[in-house]
Amino acid sequence: MFYDRFEQLCTQKGVKPGRACSEMGFSRSLAAKWKSTKTEKPSTEALEQMAVYFDMPIEEILNGSAAEKQKAPPETGDAPIMKIYSALNDAGRAELERYGNYLTAQDVYRRKESERKIEYIRHYFVPAAAGYASPIEGEDYELIELDRKAPRGADYCITISGDSMEPYIHDGEIVYVKRGADMQPFDVGLFFVDGDVLCKQYCIDNYRNLYLLSANPAREDANRTIPATSGSSVVCFGKVLLPHKLQRPNYL
Repeated sequence: MFYDRFEQLCTQKGVKPGRACSEMGFSRSLAAKWKSTKTEKPSTEALEQMAVYFDMPIEEILNGSAAEKQKAPPETGDAPIMKIYSALNDAGRAELERYGNYLTAQDVYRRKESERKIEYIRHYFVPAAAGYASPIEGEDYELIELDRKAPRGADYCITISGDSMEPYIHDGEIVYVKRGADMQPFDVGLFFVDGDVLCKQYCIDNYRNLYLLSANPAREDANRTIPATSGSSVVCFGKVLLPHKLQRPNYL
């Protein structure tokens, strides 16, 4: 993911990603685009500008220097269990998995809840819909312990402000967001629209007009319609992970 490398370069230079984009003459939202879309990569022109800004070759910007690669941590495949697994044939791997399942079923071998590694996740301070784009810059957050009941696969969490997604998401509730997830019609996402961060159901018509919808019928007034020809700046920060998929709002 290019954004990870870009953020690393910015940290080395002592600047925030948004500021770096501005100083290179790019839109500040470009960093958000790289961050929210795993396949998004900079254009050739952008790479050339970065080479000047960071004072390094384009190849090094994309892949890091030889010295950085030498310092990189070993791949997961270097772990002892993975070395053993790699050395086995199909029958041996099946036997290893069978025995592993046996061990995990025994209380004496199973790791206790209190022994499990504590996981942390980024929690952004600025509530969605408050009018600030804090997640776009990778700043203004705290690391909090990940709730064991939280959905798996979330990249960060944020507090929701307002009642437009009731009864599925309540005012003041923390939601968990997955960047780059496939968005289907009426999925709930976190969107940056002309300076506002909004948590809404997503829908796009055959003419590429975008509709960001409130789940709460009483808050239809909070809907946003972004015509394809509007020129508005819209960035999806990711899909909100919910226990089940929401249906089309009943007021449509």
